[in-house]
Amino acid sequence: MSAAVPPPRAVARDLKRRILQNAFPARLKELRVDRTEYLQLCEALEELARRWRGRACVDREVAAALHALSAIIREVIPALARSDPFLRDEMEDMEIRLEALVRRCLGSGPWGGECLSAGGPDESSGPGGLLLC
Repeated sequence: MSAAVPPPRAVARDLKRRILQNAFPARLKELRVDRTEYLQLCEALEELARRWRGRACVDREVAAALHALSAIIREVIPALARSDPFLRDEMEDMEIRLEALVRRCLGSGPWGGECLSAGGPDESSGPGGLLLC
């Protein structure tokens, strides 16, 4: 027998939890690199980009977390790369990959379709004209 497929809302909630609870950004702020958390975050962001492609609105909390992650990426990763020459190439690769994934998540239009979040859309507009739920 095949395993039961979880309903879309349950998958969306699990994906949201995996992104919001990922420890990579917090550890990065502490100037620590957690490669396992980094890989898990990249995997979740790749899935999010696929799920948000063509959506009319995006989850407000996840969008805010992506913007915060983008700021951390721009500030902390280059500082780490400068301070540790042994990590420089790896840090630059991480910066490029994460920044690309955040852009894919927040800029994968055209926007049309249903929301990722459990609630319906409201009238608030986010970055790039995204409708936030």
